[in-house]
Amino acid sequence: MGSAGLWMARRLKIPAVYTYHTRLEHYSYAVPLPKALFRNFLSHALVRRLGNRCNAIVVPTEASEHYLRVPTGIETDKFAELSELEGARLRTELGIANDELVLLSVSRLSTEKNISFMLEAVSLLTKHCSRKFKLVLIGEGPERERLYQMVETLGLQDTVLFPGAVPPETM
Repeated sequence: MGSAGLWMARRLKIPAVYTYHTRLEHYSYAVPLPKALFRNFLSHALVRRLGNRCNAIVVPTEASEHYLRVPTGIETDKFAELSELEGARLRTELGIANDELVLLSVSRLSTEKNISFMLEAVSLLTKHCSRKFKLVLIGEGPERERLYQMVETLGLQDTVLFPGAVPPETM
Protein backbone atom coordinates (compact mmCIF):
# COMPACT_ATOMS: atom_id res chain seq x y z
CA MET A 1 0.00 0.00 0.00
CA GLY A 2 2.83 2.37 0.84
CA SER A 3 4.49 2.00 -2.54
CA ALA A 4 1.16 2.51 -4.30
CA GLY A 5 0.52 5.64 -2.23
CA LEU A 6 3.97 7.02 -3.04
CA TRP A 7 3.47 6.33 -6.73
CA MET A 8 0.08 8.06 -6.71
CA ALA A 9 1.40 11.07 -4.76
CA ARG A 10 4.23 11.51 -7.26
CA ARG A 11 1.84 11.12 -10.18
CA LEU A 12 -0.57 13.70 -8.74
CA LYS A 13 2.32 15.94 -7.61
CA ILE A 14 1.08 16.07 -4.03
CA PRO A 15 2.91 15.42 -0.75
CA ALA A 16 3.09 11.84 0.47
CA VAL A 17 2.24 11.51 4.17
CA TYR A 18 2.98 8.25 6.00
CA THR A 19 0.77 7.44 8.98
CA TYR A 20 2.70 4.92 11.04
CA HIS A 21 0.47 2.89 13.37
CA THR A 22 1.65 -0.71 13.27
CA ARG A 23 4.92 -2.38 14.22
CA LEU A 24 5.28 -4.75 11.26
CA GLU A 25 7.53 -7.20 13.07
CA HIS A 26 4.63 -7.97 15.47
CA TYR A 27 2.86 -9.61 12.52
CA SER A 28 5.81 -11.59 11.21
CA TYR A 29 3.97 -14.85 11.89
CA ALA A 30 1.85 -14.11 8.80
CA VAL A 31 4.82 -13.73 6.44
CA PRO A 32 6.42 -16.85 4.92
CA LEU A 33 9.98 -15.79 5.86
CA PRO A 34 12.14 -16.75 8.82
CA LYS A 35 10.80 -14.72 11.73
CA ALA A 36 14.18 -13.41 12.88
CA LEU A 37 15.01 -12.18 9.40
CA PHE A 38 11.67 -10.42 9.01
CA ARG A 39 11.54 -9.03 12.53
CA ASN A 40 15.11 -7.78 12.76
CA PHE A 41 15.85 -6.62 9.27
CA LEU A 42 13.20 -6.67 6.61
CA SER A 43 10.42 -4.98 8.59
CA HIS A 44 12.74 -2.19 9.77
CA ALA A 45 14.16 -1.72 6.29
CA LEU A 46 10.70 -1.51 4.72
CA VAL A 47 9.46 1.01 7.29
CA ARG A 48 12.63 3.12 7.01
CA ARG A 49 12.58 3.05 3.19
CA LEU A 50 8.95 4.16 3.03
CA GLY A 51 9.39 6.81 5.72
CA ASN A 52 12.47 8.27 4.05
CA ARG A 53 10.62 8.64 0.76
CA CYS A 54 7.62 10.49 2.23
CA ASN A 55 7.23 14.22 2.78
CA ALA A 56 5.90 13.80 6.32
CA ILE A 57 5.18 11.11 8.89
CA VAL A 58 2.32 11.08 11.40
CA VAL A 59 2.50 8.86 14.49
CA PRO A 60 -0.15 8.23 17.18
CA THR A 61 2.20 7.86 20.16
CA GLU A 62 5.57 8.98 21.47
CA ALA A 63 6.66 5.33 21.46
CA SER A 64 5.98 5.13 17.72
CA GLU A 65 7.94 8.32 17.14
CA HIS A 66 10.83 7.00 19.21
CA TYR A 67 10.84 3.75 17.24
CA LEU A 68 11.09 5.62 13.95
CA ARG A 69 13.71 8.12 15.06
CA VAL A 70 16.05 5.64 16.80
CA PRO A 71 18.55 8.32 17.80
CA THR A 72 22.16 7.19 17.73
CA GLY A 73 23.73 9.97 19.76
CA ILE A 74 26.57 10.05 17.24
CA GLU A 75 27.66 13.45 16.00
CA THR A 76 28.44 12.47 12.43
CA ASP A 77 29.85 15.87 11.51
CA LYS A 78 32.88 15.04 13.67
CA PHE A 79 33.91 12.33 11.23
CA ALA A 80 35.95 13.19 8.19
CA GLU A 81 36.80 11.09 5.19
CA LEU A 82 40.11 9.32 5.44
CA SER A 83 42.95 10.18 3.13
CA GLU A 84 44.12 7.33 0.90
CA LEU A 85 47.23 6.97 3.04
CA GLU A 86 45.28 6.80 6.31
CA GLY A 87 42.82 4.31 4.82
CA ALA A 88 45.68 2.13 3.57
CA ARG A 89 47.37 2.31 6.98
CA LEU A 90 44.18 1.20 8.76
CA ARG A 91 43.59 -1.64 6.28
CA THR A 92 47.15 -2.87 6.80
CA GLU A 93 46.84 -2.56 10.58
CA LEU A 94 43.62 -4.59 10.58
CA GLY A 95 44.69 -7.07 7.89
CA ILE A 96 42.06 -6.02 5.35
CA ALA A 97 42.94 -6.36 1.66
CA ASN A 98 42.34 -3.43 -0.69
CA ASP A 99 39.71 -5.37 -2.63
CA GLU A 100 37.70 -6.30 0.50
CA LEU A 101 34.57 -4.41 1.42
CA VAL A 102 34.53 -3.23 5.04
CA LEU A 103 31.38 -3.65 7.13
CA LEU A 104 31.66 -1.72 10.39
CA SER A 105 29.82 -1.83 13.69
CA VAL A 106 30.68 0.49 16.56
CA SER A 107 28.81 -0.44 19.73
CA ARG A 108 28.94 -1.92 23.16
CA LEU A 109 29.18 -5.70 22.86
CA SER A 110 26.06 -6.47 24.87
CA THR A 111 22.93 -8.58 24.49
CA GLU A 112 20.57 -5.72 23.61
CA LYS A 113 22.68 -4.82 20.55
CA ASN A 114 21.75 -8.19 18.98
CA ILE A 115 25.18 -8.68 17.44
CA SER A 116 24.44 -12.42 17.28
CA PHE A 117 21.86 -11.69 14.59
CA MET A 118 24.46 -9.72 12.64
CA LEU A 119 26.92 -12.62 12.89
CA GLU A 120 24.28 -15.04 11.58
CA ALA A 121 23.65 -12.69 8.65
CA VAL A 122 27.40 -12.44 7.97
CA SER A 123 27.60 -16.23 7.99
CA LEU A 124 24.91 -16.34 5.29
CA LEU A 125 26.69 -13.60 3.31
CA THR A 126 29.93 -15.59 3.26
CA LYS A 127 28.03 -18.50 1.69
CA HIS A 128 26.01 -16.51 -0.85
CA CYS A 129 28.10 -13.43 -1.69
CA SER A 130 30.98 -13.47 -4.14
CA ARG A 131 32.39 -10.13 -2.93
CA LYS A 132 35.12 -10.46 -0.31
CA PHE A 133 34.50 -8.52 2.88
CA LYS A 134 35.41 -8.12 6.55
CA LEU A 135 33.13 -7.22 9.45
CA VAL A 136 34.91 -5.01 11.98
CA LEU A 137 33.25 -5.00 15.41
CA ILE A 138 34.61 -2.01 17.33
CA GLY A 139 33.75 -2.04 21.02
CA GLU A 140 33.96 -3.88 24.30
CA GLY A 141 31.35 -5.39 26.55
CA PRO A 142 30.08 -8.39 28.49
CA GLU A 143 29.22 -10.38 25.33
CA ARG A 144 32.72 -10.25 23.84
CA GLU A 145 33.73 -13.82 24.78
CA ARG A 146 30.39 -15.30 23.72
CA LEU A 147 30.63 -13.45 20.39
CA TYR A 148 34.21 -14.73 19.88
CA GLN A 149 32.91 -18.27 20.45
CA MET A 150 30.03 -17.70 18.05
CA VAL A 151 32.47 -16.47 15.38
CA GLU A 152 34.48 -19.68 15.83
CA THR A 153 31.38 -21.87 15.73
CA LEU A 154 30.22 -20.18 12.51
CA GLY A 155 33.72 -20.42 10.99
CA LEU A 156 34.04 -16.65 10.63
CA GLN A 157 37.52 -16.21 12.15
CA ASP A 158 38.88 -14.86 8.84
CA THR A 159 35.89 -12.56 8.29
CA VAL A 160 35.11 -10.92 11.65
CA LEU A 161 37.61 -8.66 13.41
CA PHE A 162 37.46 -7.52 17.05
CA PRO A 163 39.88 -4.58 17.38
CA GLY A 164 38.40 -3.63 20.76
CA ALA A 165 37.41 -0.17 21.96
CA VAL A 166 38.59 2.90 20.09
CA PRO A 167 38.71 6.27 21.87
CA PRO A 168 36.18 8.78 20.46
CA GLU A 169 38.90 11.24 19.45
CA THR A 170 40.51 8.62 17.17
CA MET A 171 37.27 7.11 15.86
